[in-house]
Formats: sequence, structure tokens, C-alpha cells
Amino acid sequence: MAPLGETAEKFHADARLSPPGSEFEKRIAKVAEGARFKHALEIYQKQNDPVLAAKEFADSSRATRAASTRPSR
Repeated sequence: MAPLGETAEKFHADARLSPPGSEFEKRIAKVAEGARFKHALEIYQKQNDPVLAAKEFADSSRATRAASTRPSR
């Protein structure tokens, strides 16, 4: 994934940086999702493997949701 997507994922996962329910948290979640989608689309286009692309997108989406449900410190 691109550096912007990785940074967005980290910001979204840290409740101190993006408090749950805040405008910033909503915006950074969209950036992270867009990066995950773009990554999956690149896999599909370059490798012509829709199953792998869907798996990559689903796995990264689940990981982000799990990280964002952690309590803040």
C-alpha cells in the first residue's frame, strides 16, 4: 500500500490522533478506505486476479476495523 494509505491507517487506528466520531476520524477513514480500494484495484489490474484483490481489500478492511475498536490510552 502507498505511504499515504499506511499513514491514514495508523491515524485512524489511534484514538488519540483521530477521536471516534470526530470529523477528522470520518475523513481519515475515507482516505484509508480509498487507499485500500486503490491497492486492491492495482492487484486486479496488474495480476488479473479478482479473488486475490477482493481478499486483500477484505483483509485490510477487517484489520482496520479491529484496530479502530481498541480503547484509547
